Amino acid sequence: KDHLTSHASMQRLRNELDKRTAVTPASVIVYPQGTHGFLGKTKEASPSDYESGLTSWAVTNAFFNASLHAY
Repeated sequence: KDHLTSHASMQRLRNELDKRTAVTPASVIVYPQGTHGFLGKTKEASPSDYESGLTSWAVTNAFFNASLHAY
């Protein structure tokens, strides 16, 4: 539902990051129900953006914890 970042752009980003995963861990996750900037939305304003935000923060924290503990 992102009106600013196309699926093709996200795929190009994922492809480029995949080339570097041996050096630097990376992850690209698309939240199809989230709109652009969904982390700034409230539950009342946009329930689907709010849920995407909750999920993405948990995934982000897990990624940081795993990546930072690797060093």
